[in-house]
Amino acid sequence: MERIEPVFSHQALDASGLLSGKARAKKSCKVARPSVLEMEGRLSLANYWLYHATFNLDAFMLCYAAAYFLLRHNPAALLLSIGTLFMLNCWISLALVLRRTRDTGRSAWWCWLIVLPLIGELFMLYLALKPGQDEPNRAGRPNQPYPRTEYGKIALLAILNSILVVLLLITFRPQIADASRILFAAFLNLFS
Repeated sequence: MERIEPVFSHQALDASGLLSGKARAKKSCKVARPSVLEMEGRLSLANYWLYHATFNLDAFMLCYAAAYFLLRHNPAALLLSIGTLFMLNCWISLALVLRRTRDTGRSAWWCWLIVLPLIGELFMLYLALKPGQDEPNRAGRPNQPYPRTEYGKIALLAILNSILVVLLLITFRPQIADASRILFAAFLNLFS
């Protein structure tokens, strides 16, 4: 039987007309890229903590605070900016949870658990603590492991970020209450 070769392909062919080893390996296994907006692939536990701490906690808290301090006198603009930031924050959170769920060997449909009030928080805690599978699964190969010395730094970063978030929430409690009041009034004004 004659082999069918790709006609309009830029992939490297070896002397026998088959795909070369590198092209075959690249085509067969999908490696998760370190992108926070990527919905496909896997995300290791260490990368989850790095991305979650950096993008969901630090960056968005700073953006929310900047939006409040810059736009608190214009409730409609504040509502629009906070809503936009919230939607982007939800997208990034969903991307992280989807990839993390696949890394543990579960189907992406398990992510629907996060909408349930108490079960969602327990599922998020499960994802934040359970290591991923070491072998390739249907979502691709596992991420490259970090050296052992880096795990201590990642754990320290996660702990420091958690402490920072709690301290910021305690310190800026009056501003958070004021922002909540302004946003609630703007939301009611929008629909009345």
